Amino acid sequence: MASLPQRTAATDDHLLGQDDIFFTREGGESYLKDLPRAEMHRLNSGHFAVEDCLATIVDKMTAFYKNDRTSANVNQRRNRGRS
Repeated sequence: MASLPQRTAATDDHLLGQDDIFFTREGGESYLKDLPRAEMHRLNSGHFAVEDCLATIVDKMTAFYKNDRTSANVNQRRNRGRS
């Protein structure tokens, strides 16, 4: 299988339920091979992580998107005037 395309934007964010029987720890860790800049957050949860860890997921996603927007704004300012 071909590797995922390398991302040039902000890091990717992955939330992984450590005890998920369908999306295993090994499967979650494999993302880091193709997306080395990714953030991996291991949750004390199974398959239904949203039910078990909603507050943590909301906090992590909010922080990720705030950081992503900040990074995008910095990159836009850096690239102004370049053609």
